[in-house]
Amino acid sequence: MSLLKHQYFPRSMFETHWPAEGQTTDPLMLDMFDPFDELDRSLAKNFMWINRPQFLSEIPEMPKVPHKFRVTLDCLGFDTKSIKTEFNKDKTKLVVKGGSGRVDLGDGDFIHKEFKRTYDVPLNTETDKLVSFVTSTGKLVIEMPLKMEQKKGVKAKQELIPKIVEDDKGNKTVQLNVLLPHAVDPSNVKVTCKDNDVIIRADQTKETNDEYSRVHIYKRCKLPENTDYDDLKCVMEKDQLTITAPLEPGHNLGKRTIPIEFHESTKKIKNN
Repeated sequence: MSLLKHQYFPRSMFETHWPAEGQTTDPLMLDMFDPFDELDRSLAKNFMWINRPQFLSEIPEMPKVPHKFRVTLDCLGFDTKSIKTEFNKDKTKLVVKGGSGRVDLGDGDFIHKEFKRTYDVPLNTETDKLVSFVTSTGKLVIEMPLKMEQKKGVKAKQELIPKIVEDDKGNKTVQLNVLLPHAVDPSNVKVTCKDNDVIIRADQTKETNDEYSRVHIYKRCKLPENTDYDDLKCVMEKDQLTITAPLEPGHNLGKRTIPIEFHESTKKIKNN
C-alpha cells in the first residue's frame, strides 16, 4: 500500500531527486508509491505508446455556457400576483400583462394601473422552460433557454487544429475551419495574421428599445512555418469560416545547427 496517492503526488515529481552515486535503488520509493500502480498518467510522457490507453487520448471539453433569451421589464409598484405571461398560438411572440385594474377612490377619483408588452421570440427558444422572477428593485426578469444546433461541419475541440490537404498533383494546402455563432454578421468578422498566427476577431452590438445584445469572438491558431500568407484565402459559408493557404515546397522545417561567431575579446580570453 502506498503512502502517497498518485493523483496528488505522481511518481514523476520525485524523479529528479535520484539517490547518491553507487546506489541503484531508492529505499523509500516502494514505501511511498505503489509499485503496481499502472495509472500514473504523468509517466506517459516518457513512453512511446504502441496502443495508447483510452483515458490518455481523451481531450477535456470546455464547459458549455448556456445561451438564453432574456426579457427585463420595470414593474415597480405592481403586485407580482397580477403579472401574467402568455404566448400567441405559434409561440413567436411573448405577451406580458399586469395591473390591478381600476381602483375607485371616491368623489369620482380613481387609479388605473395596467401594462402590456409584446416581445418577439426567437424560433429556437424553448418556450416550455420559461422562468420568471421579480428582483428587489421591481425588475421583472423572464428567461428561456435557446436550442443550440449541433454543428456537423466541425467539432468544437478540433476546430482550431489546422489540417494539411494534398491534391492529385502533390500540392499541399493548409486548411482551417472555424465555427461562428449564427447571430454574427459576416461583415463584422476580421481575419489578421501576426507572425505565424492567424487571428479571427468579431465584435457586434445590437441595441433596440426592447433588446440589447453583444457578441465578442477571439480565436487564434498557429499555422505551419512554410505557409504562404500572400495567397491566404477566407471563405464564409453559412456559419463556417474556412481559411486556406498553400504551403511553400522546399521549406526547411527540421533542426539545423547555427554557428556561433566569437567576438575578438572572447578570442583573447580563450588564448590566455
